Amino acid sequence: MTTRDGRTGKVQIAFRTLGFLILAGGVFLAGFFDRAPEVLWPLVAICCLAEMAGRWGAWRLARRTHDTTSAPMRPLKVLVITSVVVVVLYGIGRGAESLTDTRAAAEALGLLDWLICGVMLAVGAPLRVFGASFVRFFADAVAEEVG
Repeated sequence: MTTRDGRTGKVQIAFRTLGFLILAGGVFLAGFFDRAPEVLWPLVAICCLAEMAGRWGAWRLARRTHDTTSAPMRPLKVLVITSVVVVVLYGIGRGAESLTDTRAAAEALGLLDWLICGVMLAVGAPLRVFGASFVRFFADAVAEEVG
């Protein structure tokens, strides 16, 4: 994560962390708003694709160095771990909602579910995936402005 200067590595970490928080917050909110468990399917897909795309550079490097020992299992590992994390965050959100005692009956997939998924896909996933590109773009823009 080191680039031309030490600050861009920190900014890249900040972008990726912000993307993770948006994705995790969307899953938590889906549980907190007592959305139907069917919403877990698109949430797992969004989080899994964002995580796999975010690790694409490391996977390319492993392929270039001919590290084929665990390469076929990497997507499966990401899918399993991401699924568990999404279900746990959804459960924590459901539990937090039950503590507030505003419990309503779970509805089928509705507009709010797709809105949560859309925000996660439009904002959280790009930050998680393209954090390094955003940092380089902003660093180059600032460098042009300064000098």
